Amino acid sequence: MHSPGDHYPGTVDEPLVPPARAGAWRTGTAYSVLIAHPAGRILLHASANFRPGALQGRLADVVYLGVGSLGRQRPGFLDAYWDEVVVTTGARRVVLVHWDDLFVGLHRPLRPMPYFLDSLDATMSRLLPLARRDGVDVVMPVAWQASAPLADLADPA
Repeated sequence: MHSPGDHYPGTVDEPLVPPARAGAWRTGTAYSVLIAHPAGRILLHASANFRPGALQGRLADVVYLGVGSLGRQRPGFLDAYWDEVVVTTGARRVVLVHWDDLFVGLHRPLRPMPYFLDSLDATMSRLLPLARRDGVDVVMPVAWQASAPLADLADPA
């Protein structure tokens, strides 16, 4: 499920030819992808929503966590989202994704979505206390900068 308040639900059932209006592109189905590697497990969870219990029994060291639109959700939603995706999987590091302004080209530095669409400050003020509570490292990616998400993870308690 895409983030609550999805503006373009549904599927694209016939080929689209760019350029096409934003409303022609539909969200479709959102997936979580779990990658197992000898160095650890990474969960890609880019849409800021969840299905209760869907990740039960799945373990990840790192979660790439979609946070777009969380700043506009009720606080209880973010808590439940964190618990369902991060706590359930036992992740020790979270890399925040899908928070950046989609209307700015990748030739420029990443910046948050405009305030009228989302509030990254509100998201962070709710998310960081949850990360501290659970001992989870939170990372903001930098465009075009290499990263090693599994490196230097603290041993689980």
